[in-house]
Amino acid sequence: MLKSNNEILVVDPRFSVLGDEHVLGERPSIVEEHHQQVEAIALAGSVPLDVRVAFDRARNVFVYAWYCYELLVVCELQAFAALELALRTRLHRSHSIKEAGLHLLFSRAVRKELLPGLDKHRFDELIAVRNKLAHGHLEIHTPKMALELLSRCAAIIDQLFPTGDVDCAG
Repeated sequence: MLKSNNEILVVDPRFSVLGDEHVLGERPSIVEEHHQQVEAIALAGSVPLDVRVAFDRARNVFVYAWYCYELLVVCELQAFAALELALRTRLHRSHSIKEAGLHLLFSRAVRKELLPGLDKHRFDELIAVRNKLAHGHLEIHTPKMALELLSRCAAIIDQLFPTGDVDCAG
């Protein structure tokens, strides 16, 4: 439901009634703490600027989810978009893959040994979450789950563009 004008900057009440802290981890009590949680998830490596911008969109959406809980879905979708852009950018040097989807991009990156140690189960799990979100589903993850997804995407992006790898920076 669209928030009214006078509720735009009111904390979404779901942040205060989320439930057991053992399930959710540390629950922020103020927006600054909420911001600190996502600020800690940043790209390292030699990640190209356009990928950084796309990933920071996801982090910013997470911050604004403090006011509209449903934005967590948008945050996660944008994290996947940044990941797909990173894969496409990293693989682009060898062949044109403009039409390849996330699954095919992942497969090519694994085949080219750009993601050593990527667990097949985790790969399938990420694709399943992304597809569920992208193809319409009412499920909204908790902030902790959104942060975990952001962290996983950041780790994969960083692996694609290791620090000091000038050839990757595009």
